[in-house]
Amino acid sequence: MDMKASDSSRGLPVDGKALKNRRMRLGLTQEAAAKLAGYSDRVIRKLERGGPVLMETLDNVVEAYNGKDPVVALPASAYLFVQPDTDLEAFCRRWFDGVYNQRDLAIIDEMMAEDVQIDSEGEVRHGRDTIRNRVSHVLSAFNPLTITVESIITQGNTFAVNWSVRKKHVGEFLGLAATGRWIEVKGTSQATVQNGQIVSVRDHWDIDNCLRQISGDSSRPV
Repeated sequence: MDMKASDSSRGLPVDGKALKNRRMRLGLTQEAAAKLAGYSDRVIRKLERGGPVLMETLDNVVEAYNGKDPVVALPASAYLFVQPDTDLEAFCRRWFDGVYNQRDLAIIDEMMAEDVQIDSEGEVRHGRDTIRNRVSHVLSAFNPLTITVESIITQGNTFAVNWSVRKKHVGEFLGLAATGRWIEVKGTSQATVQNGQIVSVRDHWDIDNCLRQISGDSSRPV
């Protein structure tokens, strides 16, 4: 692959510390990261110093990192240097505890933008009502339900969270009638917050594993 042209002094400031942490979590040296993204290591060093760099450069490097580890992928915009308008860790914990553990659906109106975009398992939908309907369905199907935030990464106005949930199946869920079985599932969520509300969110969790636990059949096709 030909090395892409390096950036001039034009460009945008970036969160160099976050980019360095991302690279190191991938186990890459600056030289290896440069080769992966198709740039010189000088560009990687410039990114990790905070730029400025062109948005195209940031897009390409972040895309390369996300391709190597898509589970914790964040958009390139999450690495732009911005002053967060919200304490994202506290915000994240309040969302999961309030909405799921406390079953307070009023928090959805407070913390979700009306036209929020939701990407769950490759299906993209829009609107606060979509979130409310999904949460209501989960809470009616599982009680008690306890969700635990395992870890949180924040960058700019974006957070990524690993969570686990333990819940009892007491109502219809995805076509399966109540079984009374206890279910344990892990997942990840990534969200962008603007003006104190979530404007986009992407969720990933092991649906197949959940359905196998509900059915009690580890060989059940799903």
